Amino acid sequence: MKLDYAKDMIIDPEALDIENLTQADLEREYIEQLSDLRKEKEYAHEEVKTVRSELIRDAFEDPEKCCNKVDGKPPTAPQVEAYYRTHEKYKNAKQELIEAEDAYLVAQDMKDNIHFTRSKAIDNLVRLHAQSYFEGPTVPRNLLDEFKYKNEKKEELAGKRNQKTRKGMTRKKEK
Repeated sequence: MKLDYAKDMIIDPEALDIENLTQADLEREYIEQLSDLRKEKEYAHEEVKTVRSELIRDAFEDPEKCCNKVDGKPPTAPQVEAYYRTHEKYKNAKQELIEAEDAYLVAQDMKDNIHFTRSKAIDNLVRLHAQSYFEGPTVPRNLLDEFKYKNEKKEELAGKRNQKTRKGMTRKKEK
């Protein structure tokens, strides 16, 4: 299941009833995704342990091949550890575990943001609506246009600021 966090965080202020009604379903989807990723993380962790155990067993069964032991003695713990940690199978399993843990943590943060941030934003917008905040005295406001206009102005100011900064950073040629 692949969810689009950026899209899911957008709230349509003109459809607060729908946003409020669909919030629980959206949270459920993120919880299900988190559960699936937790399972994948646990499976990856078990795979690392299994690969490590198999490689340790191989090192003790055939120390000459695995640990370059020719004296007939069993390999030492550092030799066995060096063998399994440098083995390609172990490194691949470990990489998959790291990626699974990262995916799990990212999904957990997204789920929390969908729950806390988005829910709070919807609650605040409903409260404002109940207080007739969105009702203008004569001309109704279009929040989407105002929001876009404000962002465009912010980007325009940032661009001017960057140009001004770049001008001040030019080197003067010495004669």
